[in-house]
Amino acid sequence: MNEAEPEPAAGGVRAAAAAARLDWSFLAVTLAVFLLTRLVGLERFPIFFFCDEAVQANRAASLVEHRFHDDFGTLLPTYFENGGNRNLGVGVYLQALPAYLFGRSIFVTRAVQVLALATAMLALGLILRDAFRLRFWWLGPALLSAFPGWFLHTRIAFELMLAVAFYVWFLYFYLRYRSGRPRSAYLAVLFGALVFYGYNTFQPAIVATCLLLLIVDAPYHWRNRRTLLRCVPLLALAVLPYVRFVREFPDETERRLRSLSSPVTAPGMTRGAKLAAYGRQYALAYSPAYWFLPERPEDIPRQQMKGRSHLGEWSAPLVAAGLLICAWRIRRPAERTLLVALAAAPVGAALVAPGITRCMNLVVLAALFAAIAGNALLTSLPKRLPPALVGGAACALLAALPVALLADSLRHGETWYTNYGLDGMQWGSRQVFGAARRYRERYPDQRLMLSPDWANGADELLHFFLPGDPSVDMANVDWLQNRRGDIPEPIRFILLEPEFRAASADPRLRLDALEETISYPDGTPGFRIARWRYAPDYEAIMSARREDWHHLIDEEVTISGEKVRVSHSRFDGGEVGQLFDGDPETLARTESSNPAVVVLEFPRGPSHAFRRLLLTTGSMDSEIVVTVTGEAREETVRRTYRGQPDDPTLDIELPAVGGARRVRIEARDLNAAEPSKVHLREVRLLE
Repeated sequence: MNEAEPEPAAGGVRAAAAAARLDWSFLAVTLAVFLLTRLVGLERFPIFFFCDEAVQANRAASLVEHRFHDDFGTLLPTYFENGGNRNLGVGVYLQALPAYLFGRSIFVTRAVQVLALATAMLALGLILRDAFRLRFWWLGPALLSAFPGWFLHTRIAFELMLAVAFYVWFLYFYLRYRSGRPRSAYLAVLFGALVFYGYNTFQPAIVATCLLLLIVDAPYHWRNRRTLLRCVPLLALAVLPYVRFVREFPDETERRLRSLSSPVTAPGMTRGAKLAAYGRQYALAYSPAYWFLPERPEDIPRQQMKGRSHLGEWSAPLVAAGLLICAWRIRRPAERTLLVALAAAPVGAALVAPGITRCMNLVVLAALFAAIAGNALLTSLPKRLPPALVGGAACALLAALPVALLADSLRHGETWYTNYGLDGMQWGSRQVFGAARRYRERYPDQRLMLSPDWANGADELLHFFLPGDPSVDMANVDWLQNRRGDIPEPIRFILLEPEFRAASADPRLRLDALEETISYPDGTPGFRIARWRYAPDYEAIMSARREDWHHLIDEEVTISGEKVRVSHSRFDGGEVGQLFDGDPETLARTESSNPAVVVLEFPRGPSHAFRRLLLTTGSMDSEIVVTVTGEAREETVRRTYRGQPDDPTLDIELPAVGGARRVRIEARDLNAAEPSKVHLREVRLLE
């Protein structure tokens, strides 16, 4: 009998090995379904190709071309410029080799993200296997793959998704370190740094996560203090690029928050009001209604799938149950780590406003909670049901969900939302630039103009689809109507349908030929490719219109308790009073006039001995002309400013004229012809 005793143990080992192989098979199926449902039709859905996707490949190609220097001459830059902001990092480096080998295409750009995210799915499963010891550990990636919000955004090449992938690996290696493998701390530091540099909104979140983990796991860290001390040089090395960035662009973070209307930078709010606003935004990040009810008004259509919630209504009980299980087991390191990550996840998003793009780390954590509850459910089933049958049924069901999402999105996604323009889906990148490429192949010696008013950052899209082509320029219908130049007629233009109608009704233009119509997915005309000529009396019509642009509007405003008559260019944005409200965040924008003109006439009484003008303008190279009329004489000051920071405040010394009765201010954008829109933010006259 004694000689037969090892047999059951050997049989147990074989059974465990068979179970492990089965679990890896289920994970392989999950990852295969993930790759299938992300790579199939990748150019067709999402129906847009956004500038934030194109810019990564563009910067990557430029980086390789300039031997890994950016446009400012910085070697291996920490961040890259994106629409006036510096918020691209790791994603550009990841796109560099594919862009060099395969060129720029929608499929390649998005596929790079998909492959990186597939590794995150693997890491998610390993977390549940190694740290939580779940029997059905592959449930995590299977559940995550089926979340509609995850499905949509894994098919978009946003830099935030790479940061999410690094975030999952950070959790994996921290949990390995916490479970008795101290050397994993080095990789946790590495991936934490990649999260930090991957997406700006995740910077406060990953820092808060690490600080909380230092506190709650302090006894364990002390026992492994030698390992952590050896991590300090690696951490210091990881911080150096950010230090360099802050030294080069010290105001970038504040400026970015201000541009996003963050309450943290609101000039009129008290500290208590700012904290209260932050607390409300932080709490909103956990709203069940946001995550489990479809088509939330907080999100734009590009961030939603029609009729579906971000996490799927079906997952709500699992997420809630998993959260309760972790709270019950809070003394365990793995569960406690998950709760710490949950508490820190929206710390960055709450600075602006929570949403799925800023809170994608919460989507990953929701999958982990749901998997913990799902594992408890499956293991509670009757013992007579074979694990292979239970696991196979669960795997098949969860695999069917993303397949159904793929089929629905490819079949109906183009018509879920029919606002295809700038404030909607921004549809047309592939179609419009495809038509432009065909036109250039057919007429290689002719120039083509293309309207940019249907997409953000259309110049990045032009550089992505037609890099280095000098014969294709961006200009809208205003350029066609108002800026008759040296381009030989007829001028070929790709215009939006409303622009085409406006041009057709304009007496200054003559339609030479309509060459092609690009229809929206719902069948309505979207873009027109046409040839145009100018009317014989074009110059006479323009002369009359210029007089109208320069007509000044008379108003009365109160400045420092004094009623002042103000004459100004016609505005189509803001009001004249906002120029004197002390808030540089408010602005007035001219409708057509360049220069913008503001004339202040002071009432009879004690004259003003103005010494300086503080003028805050929009970001532009400018010429400022100030004419001061006093009791005895009138003098003019003319200043030119180039290379100023964003929204500069210009300090102009004024001539002494014996007491000012009238001050005329002209601000000209040196890089824009008329008609154009000039931004003025604040006017202050100092005595």
